[in-house]
Amino acid sequence: SDLELMNVEKCRYLVLDLRNNRGGLIEPVRRISSMFLKEGKVIYQLKKNRSNEVISAEKDMLMFKGKMVILVNESTGGSAEIIASALKDNNGTKILGTRTKGQGQMMATFNLSNLCKLALCTGEIYSPANKRISDGLIPDVTIPLSSEQVRTGKGSWWNYYVIPRSL
Repeated sequence: SDLELMNVEKCRYLVLDLRNNRGGLIEPVRRISSMFLKEGKVIYQLKKNRSNEVISAEKDMLMFKGKMVILVNESTGGSAEIIASALKDNNGTKILGTRTKGQGQMMATFNLSNLCKLALCTGEIYSPANKRISDGLIPDVTIPLSSEQVRTGKGSWWNYYVIPRSL
């Protein structure tokens, strides 16, 4: 994978852009988070029936050991928020951008006979630090980020957070 190549080539820095990522399923979140976590909780679920479930990083999946920052915005939601919070809470990864959407509910979907789906909220998701994902993630540094700034590497966020001061 590209991450394995980055380790071989001694890549030291990574910008993970989760802006406009509305999320998806939980199992891919665990696998993606595990690529950046040696160990630790990915999410904590409080189910409607009051039972709790902890989903932890998979062992021996760590692929990138360098420094990284995560970019988020108001359209970052669901599983993208879970990945960002797992990396922040376990690795101290800095989050830059604007407050996220706050989609922290577990949903169960059911196919109905009339080609419709029914989605039911079955629980709430918390970060490894026990913060409600549904409140939205507040970045470490609030900066509106345009696609042009990220593409060109221009702007104060890039110089301060990505390029090491010693270079």
